[in-house]
Amino acid sequence: MRILVRANAHRPVLDDSGQVGVEVASSPDTPGRPDRWTWSIRLLDQPPSPTVAEPSGDDHLADVVRRDLDGPDGSGTLEVAVDPAVVAPEVDVLGFSEAGELERDPNDLVALLVTEGAADIEGRHLLQRLDTLVLEGDDPVRISIDPTGGPASVAVVRLRSTQAATVNWVP
Repeated sequence: MRILVRANAHRPVLDDSGQVGVEVASSPDTPGRPDRWTWSIRLLDQPPSPTVAEPSGDDHLADVVRRDLDGPDGSGTLEVAVDPAVVAPEVDVLGFSEAGELERDPNDLVALLVTEGAADIEGRHLLQRLDTLVLEGDDPVRISIDPTGGPASVAVVRLRSTQAATVNWVP
């Protein structure tokens, strides 16, 4: 199930002082759903303060990977949090000055988040800065990425199951 999330659709992440970032995607992605929380991807304006709630609502369930994103459009922190009993994360930020290709394991969920510039994904999805494309299951395993209008940076978040099942997104 290929899902495109535009930058203006991200959910705010709050602490005591107000909004400190946005949640790009999570599973489940609707607060209050009875489904077990397994993962989330957030963009934070600054390193998180202790008052930023863990996505699961339970600190001991989260294994967190953070990557600083510094560039001409500003800086921030990409945060990927997972329930380690269910999911293992891998996070890379790749630069593209010309067309390239990624490969994903069909059992993995891969989120592509444009952090700088713009990129044409698979020749059919034009992603601007902070737009995200989530691929899983029967979606393509070879993913073409072509920067448009200059170089682009793309955060690649790979979520692999630590159990026999595949990782998916419960929208």
